[in-house]
Amino acid sequence: MKNLKSDGIKKNILLLVGMFLIVIALPIATKLVQQSQENRSNAASKRSVHCTSFSYGSWGPCNERGVQYRVLKSKKPKGCTDPGIIFRSCTTSTPVKVNGVCGSAKNSCSKGNFSDIVDIEYYYKWKCLGINGGKTVNCALAKPVVNYNNVIPTLNLSVEAD
Repeated sequence: MKNLKSDGIKKNILLLVGMFLIVIALPIATKLVQQSQENRSNAASKRSVHCTSFSYGSWGPCNERGVQYRVLKSKKPKGCTDPGIIFRSCTTSTPVKVNGVCGSAKNSCSKGNFSDIVDIEYYYKWKCLGINGGKTVNCALAKPVVNYNNVIPTLNLSVEAD
């Protein structure tokens, strides 16, 4: 008799364990699996998405700190997180233009490079050449004028009486 009772108890215990697994453990396991899948999905959506293409404006001029900037117009795919390249180092390769400026003295330039040209009767003439594409100017200075009409000659005349 004891064997039959013990076999029945074992069957009842297995039946109860099975019911426990079906009624309580299975829904818990299912919920855990669902949460795990949601967590993986959320983690994937929070991860940074790399951009595959960018659209930029033109590079601006090289500033005094040696940096050029440009505007990021758009990037793809939507929501990507890469910043793109919006600045870079540069050197000022364009020399500064200097326009020629006549000096106040004969054959002088206050800016630009001196270049002599043929003088004319009443003027000294020269040029101040622009530098690096700057403008060249013609310069002139009036020559001093000697007025021979206002010179009174002195005559030494001697008069003898007869």
